[in-house]
Amino acid sequence: MPFDILACGFNAHGQLLPSDDDAIPADIFTPTVIARAETSARILFAGWSETLLELDNKLHHRGAGSLQPLPQSCKPPYRAFGDGLGLKVILGGGGGGGGGSGHTTAYVRAPSGAWECHPLASEIHLLAIAGNGKVLSSTSNGTGTPPHPTRPIHIHFTHSIPSPPYARGHIYTAGDPRHGRLLARDTGTSTAPPDAPGLVDALDGIAMAGVAAGGWVGAARSAERDVYLWGGRAGEDGGVICDLGGVGADGGEEVGVVDVERGADVVGVGVGMGHVVVLTEGGRVWGVGRAGSGQLGVGGEEFCEEWREIDIGEGRVVEVVAGGWATFVVVERP
Repeated sequence: MPFDILACGFNAHGQLLPSDDDAIPADIFTPTVIARAETSARILFAGWSETLLELDNKLHHRGAGSLQPLPQSCKPPYRAFGDGLGLKVILGGGGGGGGGSGHTTAYVRAPSGAWECHPLASEIHLLAIAGNGKVLSSTSNGTGTPPHPTRPIHIHFTHSIPSPPYARGHIYTAGDPRHGRLLARDTGTSTAPPDAPGLVDALDGIAMAGVAAGGWVGAARSAERDVYLWGGRAGEDGGVICDLGGVGADGGEEVGVVDVERGADVVGVGVGMGHVVVLTEGGRVWGVGRAGSGQLGVGGEEFCEEWREIDIGEGRVVEVVAGGWATFVVVERP
């Protein structure tokens, strides 16, 4: 089956659709096909200025910066991670082949801008890179020891936790104490300081299928297909962004439950810089929050206080991703 990747939102760097001339590419206000593939399509990284796509097992980079060809030692399956400044690291299966879930090779962007390949001494399953340079890694060694490369690397692994934590009902946050709602935990009484991984107590023990974060908002999708949001709008102390769409309207709770499409099961969630998108069981895509750059596919409206359906057209939606001020949807076409 063929796949389309649709996107809408901020596009000034050509990270969604490059311009045919030297003009600054225009923002995209309705979901538009930006790439096609015959057998598989994934969004590996969606930043505010660059995008990394995997189409038919080949990497395609768009926007600011550049990506040199990966060395043969860095094999699929790939995972890509970055921060607000852009793409930082691509994880590959290494010489052991691409069948497993762990990654043993890191392809890292050095300060010079060049890309370097580093074999890792232990498998990495997930990375979380914050804007302050802190890196939280999830490894397969189960010892809590940060994975170390076999030679110096330009990504410093500052914290490590056993893998996979959220599948066992544990979600960790770490960051700046000035953004307490984004941490979603009481750092005054917690055994972990704000800048070290600490449990989100309100969600502890709930088996999770995935997590997402962006801007001032965090999200977790449970195995029971509920979505929990926490955080707030930029510069606001009170109220979770979940005061949108009927979640935590009084702002009194650190974590709120999403209610989309009258309680429909949620099978996917993405968080951008001020907007959230979800995919419900019936294959419908919904968004809430900032919309001024077209990221919710509702024209030029600046902000959506309630969940709005994003019209994707025909096909089966298999993935939604939010990055920066844009939304991406992977659709399997008939």
